[in-house]
Amino acid sequence: MRSNCIQQGIYFGEFAHLISKKPNFCIPRNSRRRHDNANFAQRLFMPLQFLEFDAGEDTDGFRNWDAVASPAPRHNQALLDELGAVLRHLAGTLGAAGPLDNGHAWDLDLHIQDEQHRPLMPEAARACALRLTLSLSLSGTAALADLMEELALD
Repeated sequence: MRSNCIQQGIYFGEFAHLISKKPNFCIPRNSRRRHDNANFAQRLFMPLQFLEFDAGEDTDGFRNWDAVASPAPRHNQALLDELGAVLRHLAGTLGAAGPLDNGHAWDLDLHIQDEQHRPLMPEAARACALRLTLSLSLSGTAALADLMEELALD
């Protein structure tokens, strides 16, 4: 029997483990790429606790959002869960991240390091007991801008 929900977890690569958990939400099949639904972010998303984005625009007309978070070590898992939720939401709505010049709607640059300034891959960050600093830069088209505005309203 066919589900009425689109399978989530379509993001891949080194961040796949961040979003590999089964989501606790469902996107109806007929709204897979609809970012214009005013309630979409509210149905999918918990309020952001750690990632606070600053918006900008580059000379090519693309929009950029940058966030840096460095909570106490006891919040590492929650920070990484929030990161995974953001990436799941973006990938589920806009498709896979990739170079904007190649037609992707959004791209990302993610850096995670511990308090000793050692760079960590996301899977190693989950096991880290030290304070993490996470830097996330998103860039994209008008579709990403619309979605980020919805997230800011949460």
